[in-house]
Amino acid sequence: MPTILEMKARRADIAAQVQQLAELEQAGTELTAEQLQQVTELQQEFTALGNKLARAEAAEQMQAAAAQQVETLNAQGAPPVLLPATPAAPRVKGAAVARMAMALIQAQGNYQLAADIADKGGYGGEVAAALNSATPSAGGVLIPSNLASEVIELLRPKAVVRRMGTRSLPLNNGNLTLPRMKGGAAVGYIGSDTDAPVTGAEFDDLKLSSKKMAALVPISNDLLGHAGISPNVDQVVVDDLTAAIGAREDKAFIRDNGSGNLPKGLRFWVLDGNVFKAP
Repeated sequence: MPTILEMKARRADIAAQVQQLAELEQAGTELTAEQLQQVTELQQEFTALGNKLARAEAAEQMQAAAAQQVETLNAQGAPPVLLPATPAAPRVKGAAVARMAMALIQAQGNYQLAADIADKGGYGGEVAAALNSATPSAGGVLIPSNLASEVIELLRPKAVVRRMGTRSLPLNNGNLTLPRMKGGAAVGYIGSDTDAPVTGAEFDDLKLSSKKMAALVPISNDLLGHAGISPNVDQVVVDDLTAAIGAREDKAFIRDNGSGNLPKGLRFWVLDGNVFKAP
């Protein structure tokens, strides 16, 4: 369909052709039948173009008026047109810890470079802040409590001992002293004229000390290339890390003897007289 400018140009061309033929006739030249037919056809085309041009200009004016009305309504505080939103991908729990690990791998252990990678790579402000506040000489990158709680929550369904409902206690400065009852009151049956024996509960202190666990997570360069972009990458690293931690925790909580850097498991909290070898 021709545009308004094209129709106006064609009308001007038709008017020029008709004007030339009219000047010939005014000069005394008799127009031939063919020229007369041409004048008639040009007049019909000129009229038709005029009608089309009027409709096109009217449509353009209505469109401009409608656009101006929308702008006026928006300026007056009318509610904007709501467009359907694309649902965001669900957040992967523990993703921040996984991203800390990936940033450190990419930076080859350089904490400041890892913080810069996390900041520019879209790993999240909490990850960059944790890496920036790390002190390598004082133990390396310590996972903030808000991030550690996510990892512990993920460990509960994967570690058998945690799944039993065990309670985690914070260790201030790596140590905690808990009072405990070492011996309870003695209860027995006596005669009607016998005085009840005096017994008392015995108390003691239980001293707890923190143990450090280290995990080595192999991550391919292909996965690192999608770090901070795809939640699936975060999920792969989190699943691998929590599965390995859960398995090692269960071994420590049940069978480690507490020597050296090892925790003391349930097996070694039991008195020797209550330990029996399985047949």
